[in-house]
Amino acid sequence: MTDARALMRQQARQQRRALTARERDRATTAINSRALALLDASIQRIAAYMAVASELSVAPLIDALLADKRQLYLPKIAADRSLAFARWRGDFRHLQPNAFGILEPMSAASECVNASGLDAIVVPLVAFDSRCQRLGSGAGFYDRALHHRLHSEGAPMLIGCAFDCQHVDVIPSAPWDVALDVVVTETQILRRSAAWPTG
Repeated sequence: MTDARALMRQQARQQRRALTARERDRATTAINSRALALLDASIQRIAAYMAVASELSVAPLIDALLADKRQLYLPKIAADRSLAFARWRGDFRHLQPNAFGILEPMSAASECVNASGLDAIVVPLVAFDSRCQRLGSGAGFYDRALHHRLHSEGAPMLIGCAFDCQHVDVIPSAPWDVALDVVVTETQILRRSAAWPTG
């Protein structure tokens, strides 16, 4: 299974890198707009991510949430390799690259919240399938942080944002995999259950 997942990651990244600048820009605009429509006014504490390499940028979504005075959080990796979320108010001077080169808030660990303290999390992904199963980068940070969602629904709402080309037939499941509630692409919104709003 490990080899199959590694190959799937490689192929999905290749597909993502193959997008032209025009295709990427048009898809990014559509995906961010669709994701924003899912986050109604009752959803106030929202985590997103800073894209790296060929990842889909959710910067337009972040900008819209900050303009709407929502509480915006970004992932932060602690010394013990656990993942928590730190409040960010839009000032890039308060970000620094972590060991993986990903920008994260300079907040102390004591100022971070766990995933269970958020209303929604926009989760980065490498590939996804029609069951809203997510294939991440392989480090397991999000699966560990979202362990409480492994066998139950409820907050936070887990939203994956990705290009259509990252859609695969079936992701071989591992016992620690936490499924997403919703996956948003430039052409569709996939839902794992009816528990979340339709946007």
